[in-house]
Amino acid sequence: VEKKRRYKINDCIQELAQLLPVSYDIDLNKKKGYILEKSVEYIQKLQADRAKKIELERRHRELEKQNRKLLLELQVFLAVDDHCCYNI
Repeated sequence: VEKKRRYKINDCIQELAQLLPVSYDIDLNKKKGYILEKSVEYIQKLQADRAKKIELERRHRELEKQNRKLLLELQVFLAVDDHCCYNI
């Protein structure tokens, strides 16, 4: 039973190593702790990237909203300006 558990853990660690990007340059024969450490680093990087993406999307929506408001203000201004010119 203990041997099966160790094999399962080792298989999962090897699978983790294979899931890491090539840029991590993981040797599958590296120590288990090293593979786990790099896996944690990669997951943390993914989480940070996701948080950054969410913030950028929020900011993008905010800017689009401001742009629509400014466009509407410009259209009103141009309509008023056109109206003033016709009364001259």
